[in-house]
Amino acid sequence: MTPKQTTFYWSLWRECCQKNGWRMERGRLLHDPFKLNEMGKKVWTMAEQIAIQQHRAVLLDDLRHAVHIVALGRQRSSKDFTNKEFNKVRLVLQLCADFDNLQAQMEQANPEMAERGSFVAFLRKKAHEGLIITISQNAFGTKHWDDLPIEKLRWLSKQLKERQPARSLRTATKTFYRRREYDAANVERAGRTKTRMKCSRE
Repeated sequence: MTPKQTTFYWSLWRECCQKNGWRMERGRLLHDPFKLNEMGKKVWTMAEQIAIQQHRAVLLDDLRHAVHIVALGRQRSSKDFTNKEFNKVRLVLQLCADFDNLQAQMEQANPEMAERGSFVAFLRKKAHEGLIITISQNAFGTKHWDDLPIEKLRWLSKQLKERQPARSLRTATKTFYRRREYDAANVERAGRTKTRMKCSRE
């Protein structure tokens, strides 16, 4: 995970624990079974299986690892999550905290939606909207780049990563807009010159 994803992951985990009443006190896990929603029940059941295999009571870490298993179908360290795996775990945590989260429900039902959201967020972070629109217009004939299919969003992401390896994308974006301003200024000066020439002839 990236540092930002790590921070978000632990924030979601804390919220999940608070909403479900999960906390450790004097070495014992306290919980309120009446607070569990449908996703919370799945996580709790999986955590119980983990604890049974270890011949002990359920611990808070069992619940966190259970989230990973429910999301991914297997245990995997959060440090090793890919972007796709992080999105799956994120959705389980969000639904565990609030099962009425319609956005999370839709993303879980349609994994491509979550992947699209990640690509769109990445592209907006890496370059100015105007630069992305220009590349999309030239490559695909549309300025509505955020409506492109996932394959074309992947291509856009790759293009922005490889566009100018010697300089940051922010520098490239600034250069792009300086050129636009320069061209606009030249057009304006040419217009004023033409007007003056016309007036002098009159």
